[in-house]
Amino acid sequence: MLLSTIPMELFHLEKLLWSFHLIACILETAYSTQYVGSRGHDSSFLLSHFARNTCLIVGCALEDELRNVLMRGAQINPGNYHYFVHFMRGNACDPSSAQRAVISETNFNVYNLITLFLNSEQIRALLQLINITATNSDDFRDLATEGKILIKYNYYLTGPIGVGKSTTANLLRSLHVLDEWLEAKPAVLAKPWDELTPEELSKADDWIAHQFRHKNDALRRAPVGISVIDRPPLDPLAFAEIKERSVKAKKLLDKICPNRGWSVEPGVVILLTWEPEVLSARVRGTGREKYSKEKLERMQRDICEVYEGNGVHVIDTKFRPILEVMKEVAEIIHRQEYKPFDLMAKFKSYEESRDASNQ
Repeated sequence: MLLSTIPMELFHLEKLLWSFHLIACILETAYSTQYVGSRGHDSSFLLSHFARNTCLIVGCALEDELRNVLMRGAQINPGNYHYFVHFMRGNACDPSSAQRAVISETNFNVYNLITLFLNSEQIRALLQLINITATNSDDFRDLATEGKILIKYNYYLTGPIGVGKSTTANLLRSLHVLDEWLEAKPAVLAKPWDELTPEELSKADDWIAHQFRHKNDALRRAPVGISVIDRPPLDPLAFAEIKERSVKAKKLLDKICPNRGWSVEPGVVILLTWEPEVLSARVRGTGREKYSKEKLERMQRDICEVYEGNGVHVIDTKFRPILEVMKEVAEIIHRQEYKPFDLMAKFKSYEESRDASNQ
């Protein structure tokens, strides 16, 4: 069994493989059994299953009943995606490259399906890989190492306050999600950052650095998986004056990577932006009256400056519903090439600028 037996040009297989420790494989016979009674409007079990679990669908045609259940499941849990095997016979009946692109796009956007175009040998290899009795976790990781296949993916969500990061992350709970804060926030964080006293600022910085340490530890210890992280560790620099960023970067790095024994985990950065005036109205509507249009405009500008470089996707959310934004985020996660932003290199660039200024 070789990883190379499964094509990767249409889908990054390595993003798929980790998921199946808790996945349900739906076969034609099993699906038909569960769908008995649905013509009497009793498809609740199947609908609930598709809405709550990630499934690999093998040997099923996308006929009307299955399409209806998938569409309803996508409405209930729009951030949950399934994997659908389109069987390739190896003859003239197989869809062309252009047709495969259309099928893949339609299945993704309408049914929340990630389509795999596989022949019999490739299906066999895939099922062996996801069968824990045939390929245990150690063997799985060894095969990935042998095939030089990445099996850890990090996606950081960032943006100004009120832009919809946490809401978007909550829609992607079928993946491994790390929230903005892993513990209850201290009261000092309720105040705008530029209104904190030196003592309050020190307390806030220490607590925030501690949170990013915990998140980075969780990511570097995870052997496999797709992780969605609400706020990357460079975000605190956007809440500091430019002249203070190098000092804050060093303090953060010292906390997250003591003695530089490890690195800040890299990942794709997804930066959400919006019209500052609208953001201000939304934030002030939650009781945070001091976040003016000008303050949020500055925050957004500073965040964009901190995350300038390769591995960053900027999504303008202006006048777009959250589900549309979530769909674009899901497109980046599930279908686009993984090109992470080097967070450690960015931290070091701030640290080196501090060292140079002290010489």
